[in-house]
Formats: sequence, C-alpha cells, structure tokens
Amino acid sequence: MNSRELKNQLRPFLTPMRFGGLPLHSLELKNAQIRDLPVILKLEKEGFLPGIQEKEDVFIQRLKFFPQGFFLVYERNMILGYINFEIWERKASWETYPFQLNHLIAGVLNIHGPILYLASMTISPLVRGKKVGTWLLRRGVERMIQDFPQLEEVILVVNEQWKGAQKIYLSMGFRVLGKIEGFFTAEAMNTSAALVMRKPLNLPQWV
Repeated sequence: MNSRELKNQLRPFLTPMRFGGLPLHSLELKNAQIRDLPVILKLEKEGFLPGIQEKEDVFIQRLKFFPQGFFLVYERNMILGYINFEIWERKASWETYPFQLNHLIAGVLNIHGPILYLASMTISPLVRGKKVGTWLLRRGVERMIQDFPQLEEVILVVNEQWKGAQKIYLSMGFRVLGKIEGFFTAEAMNTSAALVMRKPLNLPQWV
C-alpha cells in the first residue's frame, strides 16, 4: 500500500479541529479554475491593501493561459488561499527580470525555462498564523517541480515592510538578491521597496 492509499484509508478516522488548531494533514492542493475567480478576488481583497491588489483581468489571463501554475488550498470544501506561479527564461541578472505588479503572463511565460517565479500568494485571515501559507508554498513548489522537472530555482518579491513573510522565506532557505525601490504603492501606506529573494531547487527535497 502506497502513502496515498494509506492516507485515504485513514481519512475517515481523522477528526481535524477547525481553524483554532488546523492540522496540516487536512489540507489539499488543487488546480484553480476560472469558476474559482470570485473566491480568488475575495482572497486578494482580504490579503492586500488597495493599490497593490492585482486586477481581475490579470487573474483571468493567468487562469486561462497557464492553469498548471495556479493552485488553491482546501480544507474540506473551503478554499483557504491561493498561490500562482509563472515559469521564466533565465536572464543575465536578476535586475533584468520582468518584476511588475499586474503584468500579463502572456508576455513573460516560457514553460521550458528554468526559473520558477512566485507571482502571487495569499491566505484567508481565518487561518493566518496556522502555517497554512508555509504548507501552500511548499506543496505548490513541489507540484511545479514534479510537472516541470527542468526548474532550477524559485524567485519572488516581498515588501520590505512585511517582516513576518520575510522571516518565513528565510527559514525556508530563501536569500535576498537585491531590492527594487518604490515597487509597492498602496493607500494608507508609503511607497515601499520590494526585496527580491531566491532559492535553488537543486536538492531532492527543496525544503
């Protein structure tokens, strides 16, 4: 019996608590579909301040153009968050990568490239601090490595003011490559820089 069969057999005997003590074995990763757009937009609004929320047409294009890189995390039938990846070709320097909010995926995607870009990710306020975001990032990257084995590294940008997110990324082995000044501008928040972070994917288990 393989691990998946064992998990399915044990599932009826597991009684996960709700959000106060959410066990990670109750989570599932599934590809997003266009019908999930209303929930994705709701999560985006809950997760980011106005001005740094990405637009509906951007999500529509990502869902239609590269659904293999768009995932949702479920706990039973409830969607708790999303994560969205793109695959890019390698550039000579990180400074020449097309980092930009609300960019259109059609202009940058190269499914044969070695660079996995974490375009966007957020989770419901109901489960923040429960390690759901860490689980989602790990499982999402593992799935992308499985489907696109040529990938060599994952990169992301994070607001320099988001110390909690930076701490999680650093604990998972990401390192800062550099800074993009004035990347984020939102209502009720001064313009702030983005840190560009990177982690190699050259180990059998990336985290």
